[in-house]
Amino acid sequence: MHMFLQIRSTFRFCLYIARKHLCYPGMDLDPCEMHKLQLVEKHIAKCGDVRRIRDWESVVREVDAAIAAGADSSPQLFMCRAEALLKLHQIDDVESISIHVPK
Repeated sequence: MHMFLQIRSTFRFCLYIARKHLCYPGMDLDPCEMHKLQLVEKHIAKCGDVRRIRDWESVVREVDAAIAAGADSSPQLFMCRAEALLKLHQIDDVESISIHVPK
């Protein structure tokens, strides 16, 4: 549970920083970028919810959706996906994740 809280707080901080940059005073708000940020926020929140109830297939689905929505540089998301795949006993997929984890 401690790891989950740490991951979730890291996500929230990163989303806070992203939102702060998108909503900078004096800058025009790009609706497309704001929509992408909202999608990422939605999928990360859903990921946390389904992880809490140990629905590992849904965790993988929500992580993939968050990555597709633009959170593709988050090592925490890739590790969350790896954890879910381990719980689903998909060892080969976990090994392939280590190659794609952003540094």
